Amino acid sequence: MWGQEWEAALKNGAQPDAGSKSPPWEEALATPHPASASRAEAEQWAAALGSSHLSGPHLVAAIECGSHSTRLLITDGRHDLERITIDTCLGSADASDSTAPAPFGAETLAALASFAPLLRRTGGGGVERVRAVGTAALRAAPPAAAGGFLAAAREALGHPVEVLSGQEEGALAFAGATSSLDPGQPCLLIDLGGRSTELCYGLAGTQQPEWVASMPLGCLSVQRAAGDPSGWTSAAEAALRLHGGAAAARLRAAAAPGPAGGPGTGAGRLLLVATGGTVTSAEALALRLPRYEHARVHMARLGVAQLLAIAEELADKEAQARAMGALPWLTPERAASLGPGCAALAAAALWVERQWDGPEGGGGEGGGSGDAGGVLVVSDRDLLDGLALQLLEGG
Repeated sequence: MWGQEWEAALKNGAQPDAGSKSPPWEEALATPHPASASRAEAEQWAAALGSSHLSGPHLVAAIECGSHSTRLLITDGRHDLERITIDTCLGSADASDSTAPAPFGAETLAALASFAPLLRRTGGGGVERVRAVGTAALRAAPPAAAGGFLAAAREALGHPVEVLSGQEEGALAFAGATSSLDPGQPCLLIDLGGRSTELCYGLAGTQQPEWVASMPLGCLSVQRAAGDPSGWTSAAEAALRLHGGAAAARLRAAAAPGPAGGPGTGAGRLLLVATGGTVTSAEALALRLPRYEHARVHMARLGVAQLLAIAEELADKEAQARAMGALPWLTPERAASLGPGCAALAAAALWVERQWDGPEGGGGEGGGSGDAGGVLVVSDRDLLDGLALQLLEGG
């Protein structure tokens, strides 16, 4: 967040010099992105640094080699020192193409190499625990390509990268995304990424979902399958029909009345929560934020109708260019993937509500919009935060 200055602040208990020039790598990496610190969070952290050296919990670092973005979080559980996102689009690469001009994951490896110096800093106790993970793009890569990437990633980062299963990915996302919710309410998290979507059902305020269903539905996969914007929604709906059977059965069981007409395991209102770069970027775009602000995006509400409107708005390159001109935080990669991502997220939300609130005791293919009314709670906390929680607890 403050680059090289925070090391000096940690050592000396002084705030960074506001007039100092940022190091060149900071400008390259400081892509404003979902879960960047808000102004209030930045001021709170600066005040803590100004009063004394950091005490209490040690720093942990969580790294994700995602299908759309490569991300880093360094935190002590109270303040995020670094939250960096680089759009590397690993999920767009063809891991089986040996004739490609660059090795599989070259941009992701470059991002990891740029993170390595941040992990080696030792001010104020330093980064004590590190965990780096990969998600759907690496799960789907041929073994030879994945193995070569993981070996190169360890060398670039200085730490091994662990490939998560869909179940593990969903559980970590649920822990992070629901950490700000009031406990006890049944909720369904939709974690839509570049190549996969994890549906995670459980009680808000708990770190472990009751179940996770992972399916190959993401902003990049929909973009590739559809061919053009007119096919975004139908491509997402086809993926849900093909891969959503197990999740549909579980949702229907949770919504159905229990024995003797009593409540089922999750009977009542279903809180729909969404996390990931698509939904947080969509919320920031809907608010027309000139600067990405975590405080305004996190726990905001976003309707399915708004998602579909954004998908329509960003259906061509000229519209994407206009959006990038008006919103400096919107990168070319995210502008290109946001339309298909919004169409996919809208399709997933409506599909979930049909299963939960359909005819005959929950579930089915009814046309109702469900108890959530086609509205999603936007969480700007996600898998990285779930990883950090585990590390801070000694995991």
